[in-house]
Amino acid sequence: MTALRLIALNFFALALLEALLVFAEDPETIARAKDEKGLFWYSSTASDDARQLISAFNKKYPFIEIRHVRGGTEQVLRRIDTEARAGVLQADVIDVNGLYGGVLLERGYWIPYFSPETRSYPPELKDPKGRWSSIFLLTLVPSLNSRLVALDARPKSWEDLLHPSWKGKLGIVDTGVLFYAGIKSYMGEKNGEQYLHRLRANNPIIVNGFTLAVNQLAAGEYPVLATTYGHRVEQLIARGAPIDWVRSDAVFVMPQIIGLVGRGKAPHAAKLWMDFLISQEGQRVFRDLRRIPAHPKVDPIPSRLTRGVKLHYVGVTERADSYNHFMKSFREIFR
Repeated sequence: MTALRLIALNFFALALLEALLVFAEDPETIARAKDEKGLFWYSSTASDDARQLISAFNKKYPFIEIRHVRGGTEQVLRRIDTEARAGVLQADVIDVNGLYGGVLLERGYWIPYFSPETRSYPPELKDPKGRWSSIFLLTLVPSLNSRLVALDARPKSWEDLLHPSWKGKLGIVDTGVLFYAGIKSYMGEKNGEQYLHRLRANNPIIVNGFTLAVNQLAAGEYPVLATTYGHRVEQLIARGAPIDWVRSDAVFVMPQIIGLVGRGKAPHAAKLWMDFLISQEGQRVFRDLRRIPAHPKVDPIPSRLTRGVKLHYVGVTERADSYNHFMKSFREIFR
């Protein structure tokens, strides 16, 4: 193939992609969405947050009814599989934590859709094949009780959590999938495995769930917590809790991701909904809900959650069994 022909093909591919990108904004898409009237959104998003997102969307598209089907991520996945096997899958749009993304990808529930709104997003936050985009971020950081830990004794990195002074005083959440995946991808397979075993030798306190763990940290039940969601710490700080999070050598980031269902009955309305959620307008709603927006031009509240720190993205897996593998491996170490 000559260089000129290759250039011509590249221009054709870019033109085709651009045509796909503007499709969602086409008046015909809006007209067809009006005919569809509504869609089903399967999500783990809290009901109160969902209502605010839907309210903002309906100011722009009052003719589309969003039916929010809520459950924990595993509940949502079980429901999707059950409906699909029975031939009655209702979902038009599904969002899940990126660690579960492999289930939807491997089973072919999501179809490619290149939303025009993703043009501002970095490669880590969108699928090159167009099957998913990010709607908000979860950041995983160590945290501490500022009344129990002197300023000069605060850990400054993941490595500092191995210090003997934290032996038997360090909390860690029992569902440490993001922590396990983050350490392994950041430090490498061998070094990451060694780190996790060294941390286990420090006799951490295993805690059941992120919410309980950070509340216990605020209550002073232990001075340091290895695994905390950054936005949750900031929420408690705003309420006066004596805690802070560590601006470590790497803040682990996992996106909440969203995609369109291939067998959905409202494909045009679904595109408008997905476009809205990942647009700057929709991302500002996530910001006001004290989530961390995925859009690089919309800062979280406070902005220090993502600004001025080193973000390490934990890649969205394409294997359906990845989550269970990570969980099993984590619990084998921290049992």
